[in-house]
Amino acid sequence: MSVSLKSKKNNRLVDPLYGFDADRIKAIIEKIELKDFEKDLMCYRWLVRVENMEKDARKSKMRHYILKIIIIVGSAIVPVLASLNNPPKATDPLDGQTILYLSTLIISMIVSISAGIHEFFSYGDRWRHYRATVENLKSEGWHYIQQTGRYRSIGNHEKAYKRFAERVESILTKERERYMTDIAKEKTNEGQPDKKAADGSTAEKKS
Repeated sequence: MSVSLKSKKNNRLVDPLYGFDADRIKAIIEKIELKDFEKDLMCYRWLVRVENMEKDARKSKMRHYILKIIIIVGSAIVPVLASLNNPPKATDPLDGQTILYLSTLIISMIVSISAGIHEFFSYGDRWRHYRATVENLKSEGWHYIQQTGRYRSIGNHEKAYKRFAERVESILTKERERYMTDIAKEKTNEGQPDKKAADGSTAEKKS
C-alpha cells in the first residue's frame, strides 16, 4: 500500500525532511529488508530521537520568537509611555494618568522578566542546536534508506545497518557534547569566577 504524502491538517504535500511524520517514516522502515530486531532498534534509537528532537526544536523556536517579540515591542513602547506620564500620588484617584503609569510599570516588568527567561533558557541557541542535530539525523536516515552517499556501494540495508548505527551514535554523541559546551555551559559556570578575570588579577599581582 502506498504511503500518502497529504498533510493531516491541510491539503499540502509533506516534505519528510521538514514536515516530519513518524507514522509515515515507520511505514517506510517496515518495508526495508532488515531483521525485526534491527527495525525495532532503528525505530527506537533513530526515529524516536528524530521525532522528539523535532518537537523540541519547534517548541524552542516558538518560545524564542514569542519572548523576542515581547522584548522588542515592549522596549519600544515603554519609553513612549514613560514620556507621557508622571508618578501619581498615593491620594490620587484611579484616573487615566494613574492607569497609564501602572501600565508602564507592568510592561517594564514583563519586558525585564521575558529578557531574563530568554537569556537563562537560551531558547534561540536551543532551537538552532536541536534543528541542526535533527536535520543531520534525518539526512543520515534518508541516505541509509535510499542507499545513497556513504551507503551507495555497501550492497543492501542489512549490510549497511551497522555503519548506519555507528553514524547515528556519532551524531548523538556530538549532540550531547555540543549541548554541554554551548547550551548548558552558562548554567554550569554560573556562580564561578570568570577564569580570564582571575588570570588577569593574578597577573596584576605578580607585576
